[in-house]
Amino acid sequence: MLMADTFDEKTRKLLDIIAKRRYYILTECIGATHALFLVVFAVQRVMPMVVFNIFSPIMYFSARFFLDHKKEYAVFVGMYIEILVHAIMATWFTGWETGFQQYLIGLVPLGFMACYELTTGKTRFTIATVLGLCATFCYVICRQLSYTQTPPYVFDSRVTMMLYNLNSVATFAILFFFLIIYTYNMNEMESKLKRQNAVLDYRASVDPLTSLLNRRSMGEQLKKSLDSGRYFSVAMCDIDDFKMINDSYGHEAGDLVLKEVTRLINENIPEGNPICRWGGEEILILYNDHTSEEAVVLSERIRRAIDDNYIPFYNKTIHVTITIGVAAHSDSQSIEETIAVADGRLYYGKNHGKNQVISFPVPS
Repeated sequence: MLMADTFDEKTRKLLDIIAKRRYYILTECIGATHALFLVVFAVQRVMPMVVFNIFSPIMYFSARFFLDHKKEYAVFVGMYIEILVHAIMATWFTGWETGFQQYLIGLVPLGFMACYELTTGKTRFTIATVLGLCATFCYVICRQLSYTQTPPYVFDSRVTMMLYNLNSVATFAILFFFLIIYTYNMNEMESKLKRQNAVLDYRASVDPLTSLLNRRSMGEQLKKSLDSGRYFSVAMCDIDDFKMINDSYGHEAGDLVLKEVTRLINENIPEGNPICRWGGEEILILYNDHTSEEAVVLSERIRRAIDDNYIPFYNKTIHVTITIGVAAHSDSQSIEETIAVADGRLYYGKNHGKNQVISFPVPS
């Protein structure tokens, strides 16, 4: 199940807001963290880091200006460089045990997620890989230096433990924040893709004018009915003198007639009986679980509804009728043969008066 489906609407809206403002939230939180570091380093008299942490909050709090102007990539690059340099300097001056090197580990997945979101094309994987390798290299260097030299500033064990815990929580918090937003965005994209595919599937399965099934989709419905072993009947319908309507009133009127006939057919048969625009003005109805007699009753209802209807067209009215051939499917026939029987009855009806339903065997 998609993440978006597991939350109620209020939570989903909240996540959507957070996702859209993630860089605002992230820069402000990191800026606040640097302000806290400023206090700690000032108390411990680590002056190089005090100076650094004076400018870092200013940078992060001013990032809003760039974010307002859609410069997320510039903000990300500045943030990445600042975290990289700060982690190296803090590890250098205060030692491995304070845990500042953990931010370098966090930069690796952060770089890949941000590059995926903020860059396009083949280069984004290359950029993310280079950034990840850079953070990895700096981590290894910091670790190597911690073996070969004593840090210039050594803290009390309680302060060291406090900084290590603070840096651990901050690193995991950033990762959790981005992973949650990243996962949410991926699920939203998946939901959107499914909706788009559903729309495309629908458009590929229906006639654009009448919204009836097209011939391919009706073929799938006929096969389902055949494979299920259920009995069914088909009705082939044809609008009488449709060419005359197009010639007399124009193709706009012809389209209107097709839509109106479609509406009346939909209104006069039960749900679960697929309807297809078979071609031109021909319409095929699949009567699932209906005998020939039942199909005739429903088809006669359709014929009467169309005959009783008058279609307004500008300052005129158009009256149309329909002829229908009905055939019940039998196990000895293929679907194509059943449709051919209904089609033959249809044309018999059109050649013998029109505006009628034909269900009896006709001369070949």
